[in-house]
Amino acid sequence: MKRFIFIALITYFASDYIKAQDFLPFASSNYAGVTGVALQPASIADSRYKFDMGMVSSSFNLDNNFFSIDPYALWHIRSFIREDKDFESYYSKNYNGDSKAGYISLKQDLMSFMVSLSDKDAFAFTPSARTIFNIDNVTEDFVHLIDSSLKYQELWNVSLNNDQFSIQSNNWVEYGITYARVLLDQKEHFLKAGATMKINQGIVSAYVFGDDINYKLINDDTLSMYNTTFRVGSSDNFYEDLSNVKYKFQTNPSLGFDFGIVYEYRPNWKDYTYEMDGVTNIWRKNQDKYLLRVGISVTDLGGVRYNRHPESRDFYANYEDIPIGSWEIDSRAYVDSLIDQYFKRLDVDSKYRMNSPAAVSFQFDLRLAEGLYFNFTPYFALEQGTNDINKVHYVSALNFVPRYDTKWFGISFPVQYNQYKHLNIGMGIRVGPVWFGMNDFFSLLTSKQNRYGTSGTMILKLPILYKAPHDMDGDHVSDDNDLCPDIPGLVELNGCPDTDRDGVADLSDRCPNLPGSKEFYGCPDKDGDGVTDEKDLCPDVKGLVQFSGCPDSDGDGIIDQNDACPFNAGTVAMNGCPDQDEDGIADKDDNCPTVPGTREFHGCPYIDTDGDGINDQNDKCPGVKGPSDNNGCPYQDTDNDSIPDKDDECPSIAGSRVFRGCPDTDGDGISDKYDICPTIPGVPENNGCPEIKKEEQEILRKAFDNLEFETGKAVIRSSSFSSLDELAMVMKKRSEFKLSLAGHTDNVGSPESNMTLSKNRVYSVKAYLAKNGVEPDRIKTEWFGQSKPISPNTTPEGRQKNRRVEMNIIFE
Repeated sequence: MKRFIFIALITYFASDYIKAQDFLPFASSNYAGVTGVALQPASIADSRYKFDMGMVSSSFNLDNNFFSIDPYALWHIRSFIREDKDFESYYSKNYNGDSKAGYISLKQDLMSFMVSLSDKDAFAFTPSARTIFNIDNVTEDFVHLIDSSLKYQELWNVSLNNDQFSIQSNNWVEYGITYARVLLDQKEHFLKAGATMKINQGIVSAYVFGDDINYKLINDDTLSMYNTTFRVGSSDNFYEDLSNVKYKFQTNPSLGFDFGIVYEYRPNWKDYTYEMDGVTNIWRKNQDKYLLRVGISVTDLGGVRYNRHPESRDFYANYEDIPIGSWEIDSRAYVDSLIDQYFKRLDVDSKYRMNSPAAVSFQFDLRLAEGLYFNFTPYFALEQGTNDINKVHYVSALNFVPRYDTKWFGISFPVQYNQYKHLNIGMGIRVGPVWFGMNDFFSLLTSKQNRYGTSGTMILKLPILYKAPHDMDGDHVSDDNDLCPDIPGLVELNGCPDTDRDGVADLSDRCPNLPGSKEFYGCPDKDGDGVTDEKDLCPDVKGLVQFSGCPDSDGDGIIDQNDACPFNAGTVAMNGCPDQDEDGIADKDDNCPTVPGTREFHGCPYIDTDGDGINDQNDKCPGVKGPSDNNGCPYQDTDNDSIPDKDDECPSIAGSRVFRGCPDTDGDGISDKYDICPTIPGVPENNGCPEIKKEEQEILRKAFDNLEFETGKAVIRSSSFSSLDELAMVMKKRSEFKLSLAGHTDNVGSPESNMTLSKNRVYSVKAYLAKNGVEPDRIKTEWFGQSKPISPNTTPEGRQKNRRVEMNIIFE
């Protein structure tokens, strides 16, 4: 009980539920894929993967410099539990005078993935659940007292100090979005970079921090503390009372960032390129090209924001002879009262930020032989400063990882020396999609020394790797595109050979040693007339087979080179030209080629049948007189209104010249062609229809707007009478007006009932107007029920607009 009281003063808000992570055996692998993002964001650019998904990825690390366990107990833990063996004989405590520290981490990735977007860039999404727990700067004096339940008398009545005592815990979820791209590709020198933006969402955190703890234990019942400040706090969801801890997501998303850059030295770069399908110097995506790879990355910049628990405080203590032996802690309220009695509470801000475990690492990777590599990764954990009370951190370490890497199998033997001065030798093995590793596998398996920590990694993947290019005959045409996959050929002929280089593959070339044409299966025919050059009398001119390749364009039996009219069939007498009227004048020189004539009239006789002064050969209407400007034909006038059809806008209806051949039936000065009301005099402003004055339009609008019926009935409400009366007066005054009424309803009720209702309402309006002196035959009625809404029926306003009787002035 006394020991618990003493611990409670220091760890007032601390948590014992811890989670955290690391992927050391695989992070440096060339086949790390999405797993490598955590160490180096740039790694996914120029990856061996088209796509890589970590379906489940878990890793944990545990280390400290005080408590150690015999490896035998770890390997036989089940037998210790079953046989109730004395476990204390298998662990030891390290009292070497150094301050004590401890560290636990766990990382759990679920369905993280990366995808290569192109040869130069890649994208990754890495959702993770993470926890880090740190204990730092615990003096050995303090450990002695706790370990002895405050009965370590050598430290009684001794002034003790524990500077920068720290317990930190942070449990959060992060959603990482990574983009990586090749920045420089000069074959021998290759550079890529990447960045990850993380959205961090806190789950729970807690901290205990002692700036300068000065205390003296008088005996196991009495404690004095001098000028000591404790900073103790947690997120507001950490607990309700000492026995009730509640975890939930905090609604304070924060940002975090990783940055990385990688340089590769590729002196033998040509060995890792190939030519395929007409493209040269293509990188082999399935191979690693470097001799030396060097990278630097800065990870976990940022933090997680929390709402501080209202009872989080800074405590100041300067009190002697605190009787801790008399305390009986049976409730949270009792603890609060004891603290209030001997400690001063100092107010703090309502929010705080728990800094992420920032780190800087360098990666040096050397290729020793094909598939064999040696990696050196010094890892420097930041956020270990003694002045930062809200942070978690990793443990700095030097990592040496020799490994053997192939497509579906890899094995590594990480050797790690960390800041706790612990040397671990581990193993990582991957077989297809299953990966398993431990940073201290061999240390646990072979060492007889007690172990201060352990670690483990398990990954289940869904990978899609790039394949080697397939070119069985070595002609630089991929097998998928090669029509002759067993014989080296040309790219332009889909991998088939062409000895005479005529564009016809040898397997289809009837003249494989003479350049020819595809039409003649590789044999030459320069003029393309279907007669091969060796048989063609006109090899440079396309001709006919019956004329040994010479042309006869007009088909008159006289080859073109001897034909005066090569494109018109003629006779030998006319040197290949025609003479249809046989007047001795070739048609090409005869203006009347079908009527015998004289050379005086260029082969035409002089005839003017209609006597209009135009020779029949030029007269389009030789039997009817007509003007010369119409080629001897008279102009047509279909409606006999003395206006030629070409100038008549109404060629089939007699009209006047004033209206360009159209009539004006109603005499309103507007041609019937443009008059919408051709039988009723009107005005131009209304397209020939009678004028509807502005005040008359307003009366019509008012009658429509004010028209209302009893609900569900065709009875007009009295509030509508006055506006309908005004409409009736206009209709009586303007006898040329006719009125169109159209009834509509909303969709409430059945379509049949709504159709009847719209009909009855239209008839009600018509009856009312007729009662007030408007002739019924001047009122046109129609009804549509709910079929023509003007607004959605989903709202009361829309349905109200759809219940209407539309009114329009018409003319007939």
